[in-house]
Amino acid sequence: MIPELKLRKIGNSAVLVLPKEALAHMKAGEGDTVTVTDAAEV
Repeated sequence: MIPELKLRKIGNSAVLVLPKEALAHMKAGEGDTVTVTDAAEV
């Protein structure tokens, strides 16, 4: 399953909110650094 994510504006920035299930799958949490890459759709 690929969740649909929404960009939100906070101040002068745009943020991407990740659901807790996605964070758990990535083993990521608040304060972690993540890298976004472009991938072909499966």
